[in-house]
Amino acid sequence: MKKILWIVVLFIMIINIAKSQGYQVFTSNRDALYSSGSGEVKFVRIDSVNSTSDSIFYPITNIQQVGYNCFLPNAYSWIGKKIIIQPNGNNLFLNRMNDTILIKTRNGINDPWTAYKQGTLLNVVANVIQVDTLRIFGQLDSVKTIGFQVYDAAMNPLPNILNQRKLLLSKNHGLVKTVNFCLFPEPYITNTNEYLDTFQLIGLSKPDFGIQNLRWFDVNDFQVGDVLHILHEENNWNSPSNGYSKGVKKIFKYLDRTDMTDSIIYSIDCEVSMFDYQKATGDTTFAYTHDTLRVVILPNLMFDKLPGEIIANGNTVYTYLMNCNNPISKIKPASSIHQSITDSCWNYPVVDGCFPDYTYLKGLGGPYYECVYSFEKQSNKLVYYKKGSVTWGIPLSVDQCQDENIIHAISTYPNPASTNVKLKLNLTSKSATLQVFTLWGNKVESRDLPAGTSEYTLPIAHYSKGIYMVRLQYSDGTQATSKMVKQ
Repeated sequence: MKKILWIVVLFIMIINIAKSQGYQVFTSNRDALYSSGSGEVKFVRIDSVNSTSDSIFYPITNIQQVGYNCFLPNAYSWIGKKIIIQPNGNNLFLNRMNDTILIKTRNGINDPWTAYKQGTLLNVVANVIQVDTLRIFGQLDSVKTIGFQVYDAAMNPLPNILNQRKLLLSKNHGLVKTVNFCLFPEPYITNTNEYLDTFQLIGLSKPDFGIQNLRWFDVNDFQVGDVLHILHEENNWNSPSNGYSKGVKKIFKYLDRTDMTDSIIYSIDCEVSMFDYQKATGDTTFAYTHDTLRVVILPNLMFDKLPGEIIANGNTVYTYLMNCNNPISKIKPASSIHQSITDSCWNYPVVDGCFPDYTYLKGLGGPYYECVYSFEKQSNKLVYYKKGSVTWGIPLSVDQCQDENIIHAISTYPNPASTNVKLKLNLTSKSATLQVFTLWGNKVESRDLPAGTSEYTLPIAHYSKGIYMVRLQYSDGTQATSKMVKQ
């Protein structure tokens, strides 16, 4: 009986030892995609170097913000400067200050260790608080939950955001949930948007699991029968003589698809209507075309870079951003960071006007964007689509001269004025709310105007001298704006 009992105990010990083996935060030559709570996607790709018995992992670097409008390209990765994998299961992360964070992958429940020590100021103790079996990418896997507690030098517990952060370490897939170790243990960096956050594993490569990097052919992946409705708008009322409002509506129906070795060829039924209003003359023009297009989609290697992977062009650097919310999207920022000629910082240039970010959607094309600056607006929106049995949005009608979706005009005269301003309106079939704002966005006037109003006199004698924005908010949700100067 005792012999059987010892065999059972030995068997349990072997099982526990086996469970503690195989845990490792990352493996080399494999892409891992992580997402924050907002859907922002970050990647980890490892370049490994063997040094005697340890393996040193160097994650591909990202652009890092280190101060207000101060960025460093190729500085370090969000996951840490490097990771040292030791044969005993100890994994060491180096943060942005070159301090070491120790993660013991083979420790069991309630076997704490000092993960980080900052001189005589604080200690961070880590502990495996749970071991469970979870389904990762559809596969059962053993997962350890590691928590943290921050103490002062006398080992008195301290309040810290790190106390709420946890790691999930799986046996076969590495870190399922992690923190951005480059910041560890700081809650945030002053004058930046960087703070200690948690990130969930959403995809792995080699083999592919979960969400993968959004590529150019994924964005332009259409099937016969797919339909897109796109509305493009431009408005500029800065100049009384050169103000304009333009709109283009497009309907694309995919008729045929041919997959080549390095390209996709589409045949597309295309309807386009164009609307143009010129403020100086009051003229409105409308044009309509209907044609069949042949479109060839070629590779785009820059777009296919991983989200956050650095793209350099001379003394400028940028990255594509990715979001895993539905639909999955990738964004090309409006501007790049530029190398400073006065210090080590790279900066975003300060510019005026509309410079929108370009958004590309999985299976829905792009770029789509919207930018409003002062009295200028530019937008290119997907307002309706049909893909297979799925439809979304409100369809456009392009074969009408009267385009109710395009923002209509509002004119003010005399301009400048001192006592009264006459507003020439276009309220033939809908009511509107007239609003007046200062350039700082403070509302100074709000009046409801009934349908059929073609002209309205606005008293402004009590206004302070300066520039104001006049806006009509139509009952159907569209709006018009104009600039007014009070003498």
